[in-house]
Amino acid sequence: MRQRKSSQAGFSMVEMLIAVVILSVGLLGLAELQITALKTNAHSEGLMAASGVAQMFLEDVTSWAESDARLDADANGRSDWNGGAVTVTGAGTFNVTYDVDANHQGLNGVTKVTVHVANSQVRTVFGSGLNTVTMSTIKRAF
Repeated sequence: MRQRKSSQAGFSMVEMLIAVVILSVGLLGLAELQITALKTNAHSEGLMAASGVAQMFLEDVTSWAESDARLDADANGRSDWNGGAVTVTGAGTFNVTYDVDANHQGLNGVTKVTVHVANSQVRTVFGSGLNTVTMSTIKRAF
């Protein structure tokens, strides 16, 4: 007598559904990863533009005369450079403020200028406070 062999060449419906569920969970994870990468890229572009604005400001500070009144006294939160707002095409508008530390660390004639460039339109991916770029320079003043 011959025995009948049962054919198990294909997948059952349950196996197929489990495979589809596992595949969909993996694809959803990849989609979330792609969204996070796009947000991070946009955030870094904003920070790069803010760094450029801060660098422009510091280059402007280096061109100020040593006797410039803006270097005379301590001041925090000044925003008279370019009206306090700088618009960069494609990156948004940045708020520019700067602090002056006259006689930095007790040294007469040495002024530290710190610039803060913030873009409130950029949503931070990693938490608050990372949408501000701060740079400093030392300037000789009399």
